[in-house]
Amino acid sequence: MVCRFPLSGPGRWPTRTDIGGVVEDWGCQHVNPTAGDRLATHPAGPLELGAVWVSPLVHQSFRPRRAARSRPGVDTDCYTVALTLHQAVRVDQVDREGVLGSVDLVLLNGFRPGMVADGAGSGLIDGVAARVPKGVLALPPSQVDRLVARRLPGRTGVGALLSQFLLCLATGASQYRSSDATRLGTVLLDLLTAVLAHELDTDAARSPQNQRQSLITRILAFVQDHLADAGLSPASIAAAHHISTRYLHKLFHSQGLSVAGWIRQRRLEACRRDLSDPAQRGRSTRAIAARWGFTNPAHFSRAYRAAYGVAPSDHRRLVARTESVRGSSTAGHARPTTSRPVAGTVGVVH
Repeated sequence: MVCRFPLSGPGRWPTRTDIGGVVEDWGCQHVNPTAGDRLATHPAGPLELGAVWVSPLVHQSFRPRRAARSRPGVDTDCYTVALTLHQAVRVDQVDREGVLGSVDLVLLNGFRPGMVADGAGSGLIDGVAARVPKGVLALPPSQVDRLVARRLPGRTGVGALLSQFLLCLATGASQYRSSDATRLGTVLLDLLTAVLAHELDTDAARSPQNQRQSLITRILAFVQDHLADAGLSPASIAAAHHISTRYLHKLFHSQGLSVAGWIRQRRLEACRRDLSDPAQRGRSTRAIAARWGFTNPAHFSRAYRAAYGVAPSDHRRLVARTESVRGSSTAGHARPTTSRPVAGTVGVVH
């Protein structure tokens, strides 16, 4: 697979990089890094894929930070997942320090102070980064936070799949249509969730006392797979995992969650994806809600507005209007959004 990113500007990235044993020809250039703790990205800005932002990056160092809410429906509490490419990178966050090598992944918490810096003295870090709102991941922050600032292998297994996908997103933006954006964002979220769940399962296998965490991960995956079932309930979830309903509630409580609240959150996020998907325009808002287990339209509308600050029908009109403007300006092909990301997204640091 060949991923190309024909950037203009001075300087060049190395033309070949080894990803999981497969040598890829990039033929790509990068813009100059800005001074100090600033980050330089593609001059047109990051690629917006629904709730997710992806950007190639070249920088000297950066600090993640939380975003300020810029519009209804924007989740400001985010993670950044970064793929390093050609040199050692030093990571320091939440009292953890580590050094990443070539083609490694790392997760950063956008709400916690930290630093990512060159670890080899070359002065630059290059790679790909994605900003992911915490609310769209199918894993609770209490689990995901255990993996913050930790090296996640990017050359093998599910990590290699995520690395390849990030590279192709960053280098192939001109090949994607506007209608692809939400679906590509969903694929990225699924791959990231798979990587994180794999690491959490590995931790559980290493430490017998963490077997409960593995059970929680399996339960969360079960919930995700059965969101469309209107009969999904604490009782049905507990029965499927051969535990009592009381113990199920205890497990969720240990993660700072409620069973009903988690089901509702995941269903709302699934509805938001469908409402943003041009391929679903022919399906009514009520049908989308029913598809994901909301049998009461009024209840769905209230829950959606409470979660995202906008009614589902208004969200859909806003997305359609935005896509119409993009389509007329790009002749049917998606480009990285020209608007600057909100603070805390890839491309804005302090």
